[in-house]
Amino acid sequence: MKLAITTGMRRSELFGLEFKHFDYEKRIVHVEQALTYTKEGGYQVHEIKKGSRSARKRDIVISQSLIEPIKKLELQRKKERLAAKELWMDGKYNFILCDETGKPFNPNSLKNWWKRFIKRHKLKYINIHALRHTSATLLINEEVCMPKLFPNDLGMRTSKRQ
Repeated sequence: MKLAITTGMRRSELFGLEFKHFDYEKRIVHVEQALTYTKEGGYQVHEIKKGSRSARKRDIVISQSLIEPIKKLELQRKKERLAAKELWMDGKYNFILCDETGKPFNPNSLKNWWKRFIKRHKLKYINIHALRHTSATLLINEEVCMPKLFPNDLGMRTSKRQ
């Protein structure tokens, strides 16, 4: 969740993240692909095209506080992969959000978890997608990005009214 809130990534982008997309030295995550799931088509990994209609390929600076937990998760995933008798899609992908065989979690699982979290803590419901706006606010407040530039940081199109 912290990665979602601090980066403003879309759900499909979070689930498409692999460990190879992280540059720990530069504290950057390269948003290059998205993972979607449908009953008819199953899991699909889509490369994000530079300047596509809805999502944009981009680099996002991540908080130093995220580096160690991500490294720890990477080590855990390596152990799981070594212990697995069979890897999902023969280990082609190394997703951060997956089970012990490398099979990705369904992107809807985050939405379902979020609904339970909100209810359990008796919070006012906001759509999980609204966290992207929270991220934008945090980035502006931390002066990580400027208001006119932040849509690019989040992979959004800029308004034609600017």
